[in-house]
Amino acid sequence: MSPALDDAVQPLAREDVVDVSVVVPCRAVDKTLPTLVAEVEAVLAPRTERVEFVLVADASDADAAVIDSLAARDRRVRALRLSRRGGQHIATAAGLQVARGAVVVVMDGDLQHRPTDVPRLIDALDDADVAIARRATRSEGLVVRLGSAAFFALLSVVVGVRLDPALSSFSALRRGVVDALPHGRGAPRHHLLEVLRAGHTAKTVTVAFPARAAGTSAYALAHRVVVAVDLLIVARPALAALALPLGVASVAGVASSVLLATTLQLQAAAVSFGTVLATMSASAALLAWRCHRAWRSAT
Repeated sequence: MSPALDDAVQPLAREDVVDVSVVVPCRAVDKTLPTLVAEVEAVLAPRTERVEFVLVADASDADAAVIDSLAARDRRVRALRLSRRGGQHIATAAGLQVARGAVVVVMDGDLQHRPTDVPRLIDALDDADVAIARRATRSEGLVVRLGSAAFFALLSVVVGVRLDPALSSFSALRRGVVDALPHGRGAPRHHLLEVLRAGHTAKTVTVAFPARAAGTSAYALAHRVVVAVDLLIVARPALAALALPLGVASVAGVASSVLLATTLQLQAAAVSFGTVLATMSASAALLAWRCHRAWRSAT
């Protein structure tokens, strides 16, 4: 397990269980977090006042400062901070470990997960163990959508559960589902993957995702690849055995690309071809390195 998760506080006694916990992994959302908390409070107020916000700063000073300020003004806000960056899923796992709600909602802090959809997810738990928001439309380009569809088809085969590429991390879970998740060093890096693999009854709720109110998305193409590899390794740790041969092939590819371009006296076509090979080889090397890191975290 990533050391970042070990830095989170340990699970608390749950004698003071609240009705709803809202877990928010926080990095670069300091501008939108106060609005998120206020709007979620407003939509849940007609239902219950027994709400807590578990805000997890992912090694971000700016987010931690805003979270501390919110916690100082509102006792329902609980501040957590990872001393080393673990990423969205590690921060979420840390928050799930301390959440005390009969229902636990997981959402992003950039307002792309709309507070007005929180009651819809909670209502969906009337006949399900977990409710997951599904994007009504997707703004990515054709290449990203096709790549995502192919990856989720592969992951569905590996996991043995059909996974929809339009599913998001925006979700609501019953208390029993959260309690069934491994905690401490065994805590899952991807809670929904673990929940679906465990066979809990899941229901999807179609929602619209607005544009980010501030900042830029952390899910650039390179990050999407990292998350994809991490999901595969979490699903099947044995896949990490590919890291060594892939790494060797990558180094050989880079070396042969440079040699080819040099031998052909750096002609334009050779340079172009060599550059493509070198880029592909470097990408494979990064993929191999990520496999190795994911395998070490899983063990």
